[in-house]
Amino acid sequence: MAAMIAVVCQSMREGMTARKACLLHGVEFPTMKLWCSKNPDFAAQYQAARAALYEHWEEDIVDIA
Repeated sequence: MAAMIAVVCQSMREGMTARKACLLHGVEFPTMKLWCSKNPDFAAQYQAARAALYEHWEEDIVDIA
């Protein structure tokens, strides 16, 4: 489970949505959310990946504009 969280979060940091990252790595998005709700360490990893994803998108938007 921890390894799956790590690879999904890495994909998110690289610009992939959480749902697409979960699909790519063979885990259901609701399952990922459940793991995060039950484990504070997983939740922290997910939130950090989410923040990195938003920064990635921000840079893409600026480049496009």
